[in-house]
Amino acid sequence: FAPAIPLFMSGEEFDAGYRPLPGLTPDLYGTGEPGSGCWLYGSWLQWEQLDEKRHRDMFEDVKRMLAIRREHTDLIHAVEPGSNDIFLNAVPVTPDLEIPVPYLISDSKRALLIIANPTDRELEVELELTVELLKLSGYERGVIVTELWQTEGDPCLMTADDLLRYRCTVSPDHERGGGLHVARFESN
Repeated sequence: FAPAIPLFMSGEEFDAGYRPLPGLTPDLYGTGEPGSGCWLYGSWLQWEQLDEKRHRDMFEDVKRMLAIRREHTDLIHAVEPGSNDIFLNAVPVTPDLEIPVPYLISDSKRALLIIANPTDRELEVELELTVELLKLSGYERGVIVTELWQTEGDPCLMTADDLLRYRCTVSPDHERGGGLHVARFESN
């Protein structure tokens, strides 16, 4: 969800297991035992892995991520250094949670909140979201919040005071729809 071009090596979109090409050797110049190479560019994609639940789940999650990117090209796009068309802000999180720093991508009309949970347990996250952090104008009548991950939820109206105690549950990683919380914030 970063404002840059997403890069995937072939197979990463479904967490493909590594299998070296039969002639691939560990050394770039061809010495060593054929079929024992470990270079990522020499991985032989096993498309039948998509028949396995964990690979299919990952593939569905990646398709959802790309759909959210397409729906929010006004926020998620390449940015020139020093540009002021979008803002990327770190959001402080509850101190006892060891997760990547949540962040907001925003302009003056909308903001996306991204929270990752790389753990194998469900996490309750509480954030202090200020209107200054969201960078939204016209928030006086409240902010419309829509959950986007796994599927788009019903919008709800939150006041500035509600945002100061923003709470969400982030499912564990390694399961379909887990590992992320994505929400959109818009001025009312």
